[in-house]
Amino acid sequence: MNSITTYGTIQVNDIDYSFVLQDHIVRIVEANAIYMSDFNAIKNIECISGVTFDGRRILFIDCKFGSMFYGNGNTFTISSYILGCKAFDESNFAFSRISFYSAALNMFYSPLNAKKHHKDAEGEYKWNDFKLIPYEDTLKTFTYKGNHYSLGISRNVNLKYGTSILGDVRTHLRIEFDSPIDYKGVLLYTQNVYDFLRFINYSSNIKLDEIYLYEPNQNSKSATYHIFQEVSECENDQFNSITINDIPQNKLSALYSCAVSLRNDNRLHLYFPKNKMHRRSITPVDWLSKALVFEGLFADTFKDYKEDNINFYKTKTKIIEDIKQISFSNKHQKNYRDDFIQHIERYNGILAEKYNHVLSLYRNVLEPIIEYNRKNLCELTDTEYGVEYMKYRNKLAHGDIQPMGNIQVAVFRVLRALVYLLILKEADLSENELKGIINKLFN
Repeated sequence: MNSITTYGTIQVNDIDYSFVLQDHIVRIVEANAIYMSDFNAIKNIECISGVTFDGRRILFIDCKFGSMFYGNGNTFTISSYILGCKAFDESNFAFSRISFYSAALNMFYSPLNAKKHHKDAEGEYKWNDFKLIPYEDTLKTFTYKGNHYSLGISRNVNLKYGTSILGDVRTHLRIEFDSPIDYKGVLLYTQNVYDFLRFINYSSNIKLDEIYLYEPNQNSKSATYHIFQEVSECENDQFNSITINDIPQNKLSALYSCAVSLRNDNRLHLYFPKNKMHRRSITPVDWLSKALVFEGLFADTFKDYKEDNINFYKTKTKIIEDIKQISFSNKHQKNYRDDFIQHIERYNGILAEKYNHVLSLYRNVLEPIIEYNRKNLCELTDTEYGVEYMKYRNKLAHGDIQPMGNIQVAVFRVLRALVYLLILKEADLSENELKGIINKLFN
């Protein structure tokens, strides 16, 4: 986000204060010494409303006071803000539509899809002679939780005299809501779009360039949403990311749902690389992080794993019953007993067989990765993959950080794909569709 200084007035605890906004820092100005004590007891305010110097409404979101780094009690930081587009607008900031623009969206659904070439007399395409198809013909639509989504290729023309650029063509994602949303809804749906773009790129380095908000029955934008993101230029590469051409349009909703559902899983912040360089590197920390994510997803996906193994459950039940029969003389020893029981209740098989269970389910999908491993790293049987996973994972988890060899790298390359396949399980993609996606992302 470009650094823009904004001035205005906010209200906190029914008192008006003048402010200046620069980057993600808001300072209360004028008579600082007087105002400083007003915020001593305040640590965090979810949303603060104000008016800019030119009469536009502004909402500061996730306001954190008392930061020692900034030194003054009359200073707070924000994660984002919503700024109205019209002066002296008495609206209540209830929005019925959001439009997102991002280079990552251009990668997913290329603006080149809007072009249509003419043919010459012999029926050959004239590549230097094309026109843009109507906007309505570019729309790819789907629904998610009752709201209507559309990917479209918009075109903006600059008619300003003396300009050197006629305009631009770019992709947007628009969400139409059945019922208007407030600023909390704006945060939620923006997080969803970010998660979707992070998922299809296998990268956290996603920049949301512009976010426009529309109030009911308004064709022109009513407000803009600004987020402070610590990201570099996105490394958008259609050959290493999922694009709209990789999935049938009737499964767009399912793919979006899978990606958005990750917000409820706090483990997954460990999974996505920070950028292209991180994506290409493998460290023991990355290795263990992927392993923890895999095991958590496995437990969520296969809740009844081992259910048909009667001997397994008989043994597990017998051990727990025997432990409960042991008497302990003090609370400290009882804590040991409870800890033993909790560990056994959570136990649902050895790690090697869990890894190999998912590997066997998607063996055909993973064939290109396994073949690459065989030719360039090492040759492992399917059973050996799980055994080697368990051996190295347990060493890392217990603090024995050993360098990785070709075997551990080969296991890791499959492990990354196993996590994606578990996430995509509910999308109901065909084997060929999964194979194409996994091969692009991880091979």
